[in-house]
Amino acid sequence: MSKANRVLLLIRFGYEGHRFHGVPRQPGLPTVAEALKTRLKDATGLPPKALVFSARTDTGVSALSNVATCWYPGPLNVAQIFQRLTAPRDDGLFGLQVTQAPYTVHARGISAGKRYRYTLETGHDEDERSNLLVWELYPKIDHTRLHQAADALMGTHDFSSFRASGCTAASTVKNLWHIGVAGPFPTGPSTERWFIEFEGDAFL
Repeated sequence: MSKANRVLLLIRFGYEGHRFHGVPRQPGLPTVAEALKTRLKDATGLPPKALVFSARTDTGVSALSNVATCWYPGPLNVAQIFQRLTAPRDDGLFGLQVTQAPYTVHARGISAGKRYRYTLETGHDEDERSNLLVWELYPKIDHTRLHQAADALMGTHDFSSFRASGCTAASTVKNLWHIGVAGPFPTGPSTERWFIEFEGDAFL
């Protein structure tokens, strides 16, 4: 089929990471890709073609906003698909928005950067786990050393030591242009919450 006859969909959405084993498809395991693919198939009657994502987060990582692209043979009623895709469903996805885009648009090529936020809460017992959206720790955080570590990571560096064994990135040199540390904020008699944000051009 000619690319000019394809209808390319640009989809923005969030997801609850604790319900998934990451974004990419893994046979026999619930993933973000499978959940979105199921929604698209139910909305259109056909499986999506060339479904790709701007960010491929790991197991347990939530997203307020990720972007995916896929295409279907045209013509396609995008307004009707939008209505079906955004219908309430308990599948771990939320905030879906879909628009039609030029066939040259690709989810991995339109990202100008990425932002990750880590929400930490200290003061918990070592075996306590009550909030799936917060990284609960039992030791206290040394805020002076935390800021020193953030300053050392800022800028352009070779991040080879952070690379997983199966990483396929062409280069391990990345640019971190912002690391924000906020906290501590009291959340209980003995607990404190921290927010740490990383912004960069790409991550391993």
